[in-house]
Amino acid sequence: MRCRNILISLFVFFLVSAPCFAITEREEFDAWLQKTHGQTSAFVEWKQLKPGITGYCITVLKGVELSVNELEYVAVAPHPLTDIEKVLLFKIGKPLANVSGVAGMSGSPVYVKHMGEWKLVGAYAYGFNQLAPDGEYLAGITPIKAMLDQNTALGGGISDARAKQIMVPGLGMFLAKPLIAFTKMAIGGSMNTMLMDIERDPRPGDAVSVLLASGDAMSYATGTITYVDLTKKTFYAFGHPFLSDLGIGKIELPAHRAEIATTVKSRVDAYKLPARLLEHFGTIEKDGIFAIQGSIGPRSNILLPISFQFVVDGRAISYQFSVIRQKVLTPNIVMAGMRTLVDNVYSPESLTIGTMKSVIIFDDNTLLPFNDVRFSEPKSSLSRLDKEPESLLSDFATKISLVLGSEWNFNIREIQTILSFTSHAKRLFLDSGAVVNAEGLPITSVKRGETFYVILGLRTFDNSARYTIRIPYAVPNDVYVSGVTLLRMVIQSGNNYENQSFAFPKYAPDSVNEFLDLVKSFFVGAKDPTELYIQTVFPPDAKEETDQHIRYEGENGVWVSPPSLGNLRNKAGNPSRVVQCVIDGPSPEYFLDVNATIRLIIKK
Repeated sequence: MRCRNILISLFVFFLVSAPCFAITEREEFDAWLQKTHGQTSAFVEWKQLKPGITGYCITVLKGVELSVNELEYVAVAPHPLTDIEKVLLFKIGKPLANVSGVAGMSGSPVYVKHMGEWKLVGAYAYGFNQLAPDGEYLAGITPIKAMLDQNTALGGGISDARAKQIMVPGLGMFLAKPLIAFTKMAIGGSMNTMLMDIERDPRPGDAVSVLLASGDAMSYATGTITYVDLTKKTFYAFGHPFLSDLGIGKIELPAHRAEIATTVKSRVDAYKLPARLLEHFGTIEKDGIFAIQGSIGPRSNILLPISFQFVVDGRAISYQFSVIRQKVLTPNIVMAGMRTLVDNVYSPESLTIGTMKSVIIFDDNTLLPFNDVRFSEPKSSLSRLDKEPESLLSDFATKISLVLGSEWNFNIREIQTILSFTSHAKRLFLDSGAVVNAEGLPITSVKRGETFYVILGLRTFDNSARYTIRIPYAVPNDVYVSGVTLLRMVIQSGNNYENQSFAFPKYAPDSVNEFLDLVKSFFVGAKDPTELYIQTVFPPDAKEETDQHIRYEGENGVWVSPPSLGNLRNKAGNPSRVVQCVIDGPSPEYFLDVNATIRLIIKK
């Protein structure tokens, strides 16, 4: 009887205590995650989910270790970019409860237990501007099957409603976008010093940084890997498009694992803060509407090298960085990278003359040069515009866009740029001017065969230097005169030069060389800003013979310069004749800022 009582007592003890040894669903998931690292080919569709089911989202919140966040399935909603696919709505639980969509969590995989097996639902991709009816924040999940086969999910293409923002009733949906950073590294530094050797293959939940630029100027976007297929050596991330609202399709971008410094939790603006890039493990090959996808394994030479030298009053600083190759994005990233580096040393208080000399080098060693000059007004001027770097870089980006956006697929090997700034004391601008006859009296008309003089007064803003230029000009005896006939003289410094006889040969060039010639003639701007370019436009039917000699005077003496004459005819059919000549400025150390047009009536 005593033994029986003991057995009964033990039986009762184990019966009552049994629940203490049962593991929770969260503990079961943690054990599965530790064993599999989230790798699974088992998927569940939204039609198989019931409201109230618990999901688990894995992501890196700090360092490189995974954190698990609990979710609760609520409902399905229309996709914000297409009416073909759906977005799954989950209420956000601990530890990110009461936190809005976290930038950098894009792509974080979400799992649920379905039919006794842990299965992948999709990627955390969207947040919402408003709360759920019970006051909790919602997360939008992109289905994994849409990510894996984006073309099939879209029915072979994007629907007519692709640009329509389909909103969940009562909720404003927004992308939980990857966090994009643009930083300047130490001068002469290299991104390679920041990287570690490859340690392992990528895994679901890993933080992934996609490079847009590397080197002295770095730009990268950090999100999360959703799914890895080690058999096919492919991976998927973000759960939404990256570089445009609908994705830009085929592309090559280096992908790195990343370490997260911390995650800023906020009801308004939550985000991950990357600490550094780790190993280069793969290459993004497609930016689609439901995900970015890539292949495992690094590639070399997929970025475009940029050599950038910044010269401040003769002191040069050299930078090296590389950017992605993409027709639309490359020009803007080049400009942003250069601006990031320039902002570190540029002082608009003292530097007001900017010159840019750039050359695009193609794989076949063809060179396409670009030269430009910009002036800003001194501080005391009411029209002050301290934006020489911005305007120079913006124009340069426009020129790169013209080349990359053409129908010819140019293979650019390298871009070299020198951006120089000097004090406004080296600028001579047009202060006064007059047109006089041989007796020195002002005139508004001339006769055929008559010689007149153009007087230009140049000075620096602080009056530290003044020069007077005297330009004689003889009107040809055979100028065609009928009624009121005008002679137009355009006087410009090299930076302001516009060819008065220029005409587009074609709006649609037939060959690469024809296109490059067109670009050069329109954009090169290779005129010297220390010289004056004089173009005289004669009326129609004038002969094209002329013989001029330019003489001009300065305060420090008189000097003579032989002109460079060019007899050009307008190819667009305008029979006007343009005669060009060039005169040196007072000194090669001065930049001229002259743009004047003189009109005189020609009498018989």
